[in-house]
Amino acid sequence: MKFQNIDQYIDRAPTHSKSILTRIRSRLQECILEAQECISYNMPAIRLKSVIIYYAAYEGHIGFYPTPSAITLFKEELDQYETSKGAIKFKYDEPLPLDLIERIAVFRRDEITNG
Repeated sequence: MKFQNIDQYIDRAPTHSKSILTRIRSRLQECILEAQECISYNMPAIRLKSVIIYYAAYEGHIGFYPTPSAITLFKEELDQYETSKGAIKFKYDEPLPLDLIERIAVFRRDEITNG
């Protein structure tokens, strides 16, 4: 299914992921007021000039995609999570690090707006 907006994405997400997606969405809206929500690559995303963050629900985790620069900068704080070049996995059975998510999002906003 091709999603038209984030409400539709969350509505169709597995039950166990809906509240987590909603919490991530709310925190991103609060910390980057000027960002616009969109669907990109069929995932929820926030953007200014370009996409700041993507996030998505999967079977055992939430995928959070802040680009490689953020993964590199926050490497030490991300040690407890599975990461790849541009992605972080937040498992459903572990506490969601909303403060870290916010710091990463603000870094990405600043990176995009400051060139």
